[in-house]
Amino acid sequence: MPVRETTAALARRFHLNDRAALALEATFGAFVRRNANDWQPDRFAHSVTEWLIQEGILPPTAQAFEFREALARAAELLNSYRAT
Repeated sequence: MPVRETTAALARRFHLNDRAALALEATFGAFVRRNANDWQPDRFAHSVTEWLIQEGILPPTAQAFEFREALARAAELLNSYRAT
């Protein structure tokens, strides 16, 4: 499950605009390239969700908790994909 497909799926599910989708893709890409020992999906999901809220690019229709949970699950999946 590559980064682009993962972020596209999240963007569709949570109705992210292009700016939010690109920001998420870039952040996910950087996160995936980090050392596997530093991999903390929950922390990543929390900080990215807060950042998108502060920037005003997480749509009001997206529930922050649901988005954060989906992002953490996606990060875990990307981590397992990267490990193979």
